[in-house]
Amino acid sequence: MSLQSVLPFTGLSDGNKSNWPDRGLRPEDPQIYMTKLASEYAKGTGQPGAFSTLDRLPDGYALFGKTRAKEPTHVDRYLYGNDRYAFRSVLEFYPHFVRLMKRRSPNDGSLDDCPCKACTKGAPRRQSLPGTQTVRIQTVRQPKPPQQSQSQKRTAASHPMPGANAPAIITKPGQQPFLRAFPSTNGAVRAGGSLTEGRK
Repeated sequence: MSLQSVLPFTGLSDGNKSNWPDRGLRPEDPQIYMTKLASEYAKGTGQPGAFSTLDRLPDGYALFGKTRAKEPTHVDRYLYGNDRYAFRSVLEFYPHFVRLMKRRSPNDGSLDDCPCKACTKGAPRRQSLPGTQTVRIQTVRQPKPPQQSQSQKRTAASHPMPGANAPAIITKPGQQPFLRAFPSTNGAVRAGGSLTEGRK
């Protein structure tokens, strides 16, 4: 039987305390995470049973929990610290943990091919290239055209635009309005509300 030992975290963390929840969840003992992470790491490196626990969580990471309202004995635990995602289990965090163990500097590309949910489905990281500035693009709304009054609408209807293919309303003092026929584009003539074929 192999001698069990504590697995030291030797990488560079990407965790940040500013990503911890400020309300709604309470801090939890991280021992369950450290034990399971050490066990998974031992299996992944071909050393089953070699490590009993991790010496500490990566810097900036902490475990938080919340009791379910309908199940007071059940606690949902989340690992916070990543700026994209709160990990819901050891198995979710483990692929990211492996990359962190290999990371040696902030510019290290160990996280570029990380398959965890934080790196593949999370929101873009809050960072910018040196010497660049964040530019906000503001949408300019076009002003709405002024609304016409009822009298303006009646005037526009009685005086169509030149070339408009619509009947004009002709009125004379003391008479009811009537329609005057205008030719349509297909040669038909509208007269008195009915269509008749135009004659050449």
